[in-house]
Amino acid sequence: MTFDEELICAVVTPVGPGHDTIFDECTASVKAARENNSGAFKKIEHLRIDDPLGKYGAGKARDVGTREAISLGSDWIFFLDADDVMTPNAFELITPYLDTYDAVWGAVCRLPVGRDDALIEHTAVPVCQNLYSIFNEGLDVCLTESHFMRASKATSVPFESGDKGTDFLHHAFATWRDHRCVKISRPFAVRREGKASDNTRHLSADTRAEAVRGMVTDWTFKTRPVVSFSHQSEDFRFRFNGANKYQERAWLDGKFWEAEELDYLTAVLPPHPAVIDVGANVGNHAVYFARFLAPSNLRLFEPHPEAVEVLKDNLKLNGVSNVDIEEVAVSKIVGRGSLTVPKNKGHGAASLYKNDSGNIVVTTLDQWSSFAIDLVKIDVEGGELDVLLGGKQLLKTSRPHLLVEISDERFCEIKDILSELDYEVGAVFPYFGISNVHFSPLGKNSER
Repeated sequence: MTFDEELICAVVTPVGPGHDTIFDECTASVKAARENNSGAFKKIEHLRIDDPLGKYGAGKARDVGTREAISLGSDWIFFLDADDVMTPNAFELITPYLDTYDAVWGAVCRLPVGRDDALIEHTAVPVCQNLYSIFNEGLDVCLTESHFMRASKATSVPFESGDKGTDFLHHAFATWRDHRCVKISRPFAVRREGKASDNTRHLSADTRAEAVRGMVTDWTFKTRPVVSFSHQSEDFRFRFNGANKYQERAWLDGKFWEAEELDYLTAVLPPHPAVIDVGANVGNHAVYFARFLAPSNLRLFEPHPEAVEVLKDNLKLNGVSNVDIEEVAVSKIVGRGSLTVPKNKGHGAASLYKNDSGNIVVTTLDQWSSFAIDLVKIDVEGGELDVLLGGKQLLKTSRPHLLVEISDERFCEIKDILSELDYEVGAVFPYFGISNVHFSPLGKNSER
């Protein structure tokens, strides 16, 4: 690749309280990278933004550096914290992306305290140019403060727009939302742990995740973005709302969440089965059931109001209308309850607890046993035993197949209870600490 114009890159480094000594190592790394291979840049300036009293904070200091870089005629800016060091080939690595993108991130790379060798975080998304994938995985874990940005775009996504401590997260979110971004698999800088500056690294992982989650869900609530994929030559569309990490990751990968067990069920159920989905969440399984099983009856139970809203949208997006939605919870007794959702978890992680004055109506499976059922799918975050205990009559009369999400700790208990009701394990689909288990009714010939 050749560049007719002479490009200028400014490396912007805030220097806060106590950073004088570590800045020397930082600036030496920039010099070494420039001398090793300056890539497409004819001129590289390292701008030190002094903030000895911490008056600015890292975010505002970066904005000050952005304005100074632009005043010097810089085409690109590399944001590098004083406690990071630049990799020797950073300017060479960025060269292929200068024409196409407005911002480029490298791999997350860190140098743990007491070690001499840096580690690349392979658990984070390694290569990506899809903002939904970054938002799904969590830009707080996928991206580092050190990144290249086209100078003409940098002022539109200031760091100071966020609260102190989350300024980088707000900048990164707005940058991926509004501009052409990419993350590559090799690092531009190494994070030296134990020398953290006044930025998001002072915040707990939960606090960072909560901040990012709020940004994403607010944005998706307003814009209603949709992801598409095909399964068995049919097209599907689902709302991306940032609150269902694993389901949305599957959709982004071009498949249904838990597709293996869904495809498995098509071989064991009778034609046009009657289906009950307890814990329908946003409709991943319900859409599959409606489109591939041609059910004679499909009844969905989902008590979380936000999940119900997305569920209805997803059914409509996929042309599904032959369903009944019950906005209630299912347990072992009829009554009322409340939902609790673990911090930084989505709708699907909501669990029910008994509360006589709660705002959630609670029913039982036996309340819906007046017609024959062929399949009951249960995913209720630890409440599966109560659902089964409240459905013994239905299980005895209809003898439906069961697909139940069970924690490893409760597998034997539930297996024993269902064995007493003449059920056997048909298949197990293991995950981390949980499994989806198909229980088949003994003596019932239900193959398609």
